[in-house]
Amino acid sequence: MHTSTTSQLPSAELTGLRAQALPTLPPHSALLCSQHHPPLLLSSSRLLASRCDNHLFADSPAQKTRQQQHHQSFVSTPFPKTPPRPAFGLFKGNPFTTATLASPSHKLFDLFVLHDPEYNTPPSTSDDHQLPHRRNQKVLPLAEEESRRPRQSTEGPLLLQHPLHQTSPRNPCFTPSRRFSAGLSPQFVLSVYPRSHPATVWDMVMATAVLDNYTNNANHTNVALKNSIFLDSIQQHGVINPKQLIGDALHQRVQAIDHELCDPGEEDTFFVADLGEVYRQHIRWKKNLPRIRPFYAVKCNPDPQVIKLLAELGTGFDCASKTEIEQVLGMGLSPDRIIYAQPCKTNSYVRFVKSAGVKQMTFDNADELYKIAKLFPGAELFLRIMTDDSESLCRFSMKFGAAMDTTESLLALAKDLGLSVVGVSFHVGSGASDPLAYYKAVRDAHLVFQRAHELGFNMRTLDVGGGFSGDCFEAMASVLSGALDEFFPPHSNIEIIAEPGRYYVATAFTIACNIIARRTVEDPTLDGKGYMVYVNDGVYGNFSNIIFDHQNPIAKILRVGGKTIYDTSAANPTPVGEGFEYSVWGPTCDGIDRITESTRFDPILDVGDWLYFEEMGAYTKCSATQFNGFSNAHDVIYVCSEPGAKALLDL
Repeated sequence: MHTSTTSQLPSAELTGLRAQALPTLPPHSALLCSQHHPPLLLSSSRLLASRCDNHLFADSPAQKTRQQQHHQSFVSTPFPKTPPRPAFGLFKGNPFTTATLASPSHKLFDLFVLHDPEYNTPPSTSDDHQLPHRRNQKVLPLAEEESRRPRQSTEGPLLLQHPLHQTSPRNPCFTPSRRFSAGLSPQFVLSVYPRSHPATVWDMVMATAVLDNYTNNANHTNVALKNSIFLDSIQQHGVINPKQLIGDALHQRVQAIDHELCDPGEEDTFFVADLGEVYRQHIRWKKNLPRIRPFYAVKCNPDPQVIKLLAELGTGFDCASKTEIEQVLGMGLSPDRIIYAQPCKTNSYVRFVKSAGVKQMTFDNADELYKIAKLFPGAELFLRIMTDDSESLCRFSMKFGAAMDTTESLLALAKDLGLSVVGVSFHVGSGASDPLAYYKAVRDAHLVFQRAHELGFNMRTLDVGGGFSGDCFEAMASVLSGALDEFFPPHSNIEIIAEPGRYYVATAFTIACNIIARRTVEDPTLDGKGYMVYVNDGVYGNFSNIIFDHQNPIAKILRVGGKTIYDTSAANPTPVGEGFEYSVWGPTCDGIDRITESTRFDPILDVGDWLYFEEMGAYTKCSATQFNGFSNAHDVIYVCSEPGAKALLDL
């Protein structure tokens, strides 16, 4: 095994359920075992995987013989044919190493304990959740009071930092993740502590494994070797600065453009997308809403790299048209990862999804039920109900959703037509700002579930829709989680899904626009003069979100006078009364094509300078037009500030 050039973790041995029969594991490693999935040995230079048998941990001589035979082939069997691989990333953290794995189907996986035999942990005070010990090593108890112990602080995008009982910073044990009271948590964390403290050369290792996508070939019962996806062994890395990555990409692009000599189109608008931000948002989701499986709303931003990353992370996809469904299926994804969340569908599209195998779809009226009964009677239907979306940026209830007093008759009609209603969906509106809207909607959905059960439907899924805003996400998640625990507790075995869109991508995209013209405005009210600047994008292009999505993009200076000033104080607008006043206009002939009515900057902007706008990932590129003959095919430059996302995408 390849040896790291940096300091090594303490020598480690595996202890666990009858673990005496298991082999000693190398440093930088840990073993994950599950009754239904192959064990995964996490290592700085190897990933080992094998089948987990019922007799893997046993005391009988015959079973021990099988174990010995099983482990003799530990490094000799070829890996099964290209199963999707778990993903690893490296980034610097506090003085311990952490590995995190997540199952998108919310399965629980038990971990075994890795100990340094040179150290002893204090004796446990409880026999609950104990694993047999070795060399006087004991597993710390996982009693409920553990959740009240202080959590270890950590840098980096952890799904969850497991609360550890430690008597000193030198406690060198892997501790198994506790089972959360909901019983559905899809994440767990392992922690290992180095000998030295503080440890300045230790990197945090994060592994995000989509275990459901791992193909367990029953013909390969032996442990198999697979090359690590690390380019190098674990070594010290600097902290990745997302702003720096974005700034470098912006700078390299605009620096290479000479607006005096460039060909037509070279100075066009372009995006920089940080896929690491999408990754962080997914981790944030899993931390705050662990029971809810996200189905990304493709309409918000159908960027292929975003969809690929989210697919690798195990999300489903909310599609509203044939084109969106074709895009997702074209990436090799299973039809059962798609919900056709369009209550009013084109006939030909219904026939298409039937042929494509996409069964999940929504309805909200009787006419749609007759259509589905005729064209796709085998569909799995979600009754979409009307909600209070009065506090949302984009309200949908005036167009979609069945009123509560009509739900009983719709369910009865579906029953008479022989259709299968499997769930309820709602949408509190895009860009929702009232967390209580989720509580009311979940309460109403529970009432519909009760009515459906009385009619004999096998209801299994609640779709809580979209509308999640990054600004108040934690508050919304808290209210939503409380409502779900009250009306759809974990023991109800109801699957919960959602349709986030802007939540994932809004903050991941930055757009850069070139100033193509300037007009000086002499006006005494402007303290002498101001400027109208015209850029090569506008409300008919990527800034359509101003009109249709009620957004207010903030202009900042990217490059002025041949100097890039991205993410500096000089790039930001100045307070009223300082600097020069500007209005920012789009390139079309329409007077409505204005991006910014009034802003102020210290520098004097001129033709050839560049502006940038952050948080431009939602409902921008996807709704751009070609009005006036301007192109809507703008480049996207991808950066990735999260190594875990980088590994998933093979960047």
